[in-house]
Amino acid sequence: VSLKSVSGIATVVEIAAYVAASVFNEGSTAFLTFMQDLGINSGPSAHEWARSSDFYRISKTDERAARETKEGRVLRRQEQKDVSDNLDDSNVLYGPGIGDEMHVFYLKIQIQIKIS
Repeated sequence: VSLKSVSGIATVVEIAAYVAASVFNEGSTAFLTFMQDLGINSGPSAHEWARSSDFYRISKTDERAARETKEGRVLRRQEQKDVSDNLDDSNVLYGPGIGDEMHVFYLKIQIQIKIS
C-alpha cells in the first residue's frame, strides 16, 4: 500500500513503455533479458516459450504480409471468382437438355440405392 501523495505511477508507466518497446523490437527474448537483469533464473521451458512465441509471431506477420501483397489479392480474387463460377454453373435449372441431365442423375441415384 502506498500513500496517495507519493505516486510511482509515472515510473511504472515508464517501465511498461520500455518493456513494450523491447518486446516489440526484440521479441519475447526481451522478457528473459529483463528477468536476467532482475536476477531471476529462467529454466529451459522459459527459453522454449520465448522461442516458440517469437516463431509464432513472425510466422503470423509473414502470412499477413503475404495476404496484403498484390499477388495475394489477385489470387484471392481469382479464388472467389472460381467459387462463384462453380456455383453459377451447378445451379442451372433451365436450358436445352436439362431434362436429360436430370433423368441421368435420377438413374444414378436409383442405382446407388439398389447397390447399397
